[in-house]
Amino acid sequence: MSGIEVAGIVLGAYPVLLETAKDLREVFKDVKTWWRFEREFENFLSVLETEHIKYSLNLQILLEDLDIPEEDKDTLQVDPTASGWYDVQTQVKLRRRVQDRYYNWFMRQLAAMNRALGDLQGLLPTIHYVNFSSIEREMFRLKTSFTHRKDVLLAEVRDRNNEIFTFLERAAHLSSSRTPPPPRLARKQTTPLLALQSEATALYETFQMHLHCKCDSNHPCGISVSRMDGERDKPATAHLKMLFWDGPCRTQVRILPIPATEIKTMEPPKPAASKLEEVSSFHQQLSTRNRLEAVRKRSSKAIFALAASTIPTFSSPAFGKSRKGSGKPEDKPAKLKLIRWPSNTIKKEEAENMGKASPPTVRFADDSPNEPTAEYSIDEGSTVIYDLCRTINPTTQSIDSINISNLGYLECKSRIRLLLNLDPENQLPLQGYKIESFEAFVRATPRRDARLKVGRDLVLAILSLGTSSWVPASWTAKDLFLIRDPTALVPMPYFNHTSLRQSLSSDESRSTAKQTRDSLFSLGVLLLELVFRDQLENQHFRAGLMGPNSKPTAVTDLATALLWQQKVEEELGHDLADCIKRCLVCMFEQAATPDLGNSGFVQAVWQQVVRPIESFISAWNRS
Repeated sequence: MSGIEVAGIVLGAYPVLLETAKDLREVFKDVKTWWRFEREFENFLSVLETEHIKYSLNLQILLEDLDIPEEDKDTLQVDPTASGWYDVQTQVKLRRRVQDRYYNWFMRQLAAMNRALGDLQGLLPTIHYVNFSSIEREMFRLKTSFTHRKDVLLAEVRDRNNEIFTFLERAAHLSSSRTPPPPRLARKQTTPLLALQSEATALYETFQMHLHCKCDSNHPCGISVSRMDGERDKPATAHLKMLFWDGPCRTQVRILPIPATEIKTMEPPKPAASKLEEVSSFHQQLSTRNRLEAVRKRSSKAIFALAASTIPTFSSPAFGKSRKGSGKPEDKPAKLKLIRWPSNTIKKEEAENMGKASPPTVRFADDSPNEPTAEYSIDEGSTVIYDLCRTINPTTQSIDSINISNLGYLECKSRIRLLLNLDPENQLPLQGYKIESFEAFVRATPRRDARLKVGRDLVLAILSLGTSSWVPASWTAKDLFLIRDPTALVPMPYFNHTSLRQSLSSDESRSTAKQTRDSLFSLGVLLLELVFRDQLENQHFRAGLMGPNSKPTAVTDLATALLWQQKVEEELGHDLADCIKRCLVCMFEQAATPDLGNSGFVQAVWQQVVRPIESFISAWNRS
């Protein structure tokens, strides 16, 4: 018995051991001194049941992607004597599933668990009589010899179960064949999503570069991915969206990438001439004109033309044209207006000096001006943002303005610049939008299809933000909030950052694979909560999956979620249940390595999670 059939033997050892222990409990509970042993024995049964469930879930993961009929998978998961455990072809497929380089290690874990279960079975006596004095002696013997040895064997079973789960979660994702490149249609779907991931990373790094203010605000914000023109099924129309608030004031912006080549640097406009300069110039022109008129009357036309050509004002083409014509009266000079200087703004001495030319000065190369040179985009409506704190602070924005929607753009390290546009242009209605928590939304939304639409938008947000720092590590429903726009059918989910400054200062190193698994697991849990309008912590069978001292272990949440997921298939069908399960265990066809930045993996999530949810919503609306 050195083959994979050991997995079936272990599957059968659990119920046999549990039945023996429960039979002993029925015999021992009539003994007067049972109360001294009852608590320890009940804990033993609880731990054993938990390990049985964990092992069943491990088998479910092991058999998930096996190329055998579904009914054969179901039989192998519940029947330790099924012929499939001894079938040569099934054994070959299981070995390929585990991979040759891990196969011996995997078999050692199964063998160690099988020995530990057998030793536990040997500790339990078999009672064939009803002599209460003999039963009491047997219970006392079991109590004294059972306590320490039982703990060692249970720890062995628990460790082997955890090792197998860790292996199936990580190493079993590897595939001997390379993942084929996504088809052309798939690239059309994944390319915009991967582009959004790059923009999200660039936005985070750019905010780190520019937000160094010392104001009192923590700059709370939320980030999401919205759809343009209402086309929610086309990732090419998606864009990043951020909401900033300061008390009751809110500002929402849309992030649009602009290639650096499309932004032109233009010279700043020259300052307009002062009123005194205009008056002085007009006096000079009028005096010159009067003198020329006197010359024209006393001299010949040649002398007049020679005198006029020496004066720039009258040698210009515009002046020459005004002199042409047959007998037309000349334009009369405009009347001068008296200029009064406000006493509270400009003093008399300053007014007198305004018309004087400033003396020439020399500015060396290292003498930079105080204000940077203004830069404009192609439409001359975008300026570079130097004060990010002021730009994103809602109290500095005019919420009732609909004329200025372009806040400017941010310089990035990459070859793009990020344009910040108000969204919507009129921010006044935004102040009245309802903001609610994820739990409040679930309680207030009885329609299942509406709840799952939010779940679909959340999947797209994960695919668009990837493993960037905008997505909190090991996020839960508490890291989300939703904005309910009265004109939209469903609210939009946002990832919440209560302190943008603190989020930007985080230097936490992240593993791409771990972040991907954690995000998809959280996504699967939230999809379950959206389906059933309940929380994972409220499931009654969760108590049986706790570790020692009724504390959750590393696999308690996963085991609870997988048991809860089975209810989805019973009530709503295989497709929706399958997409939730794939999120929970992070296993996708044609995607060996969990990486949200990989085109093949993103495409697999799109096809195996987003599509089934959309199909379910469509079918629900038709019914």
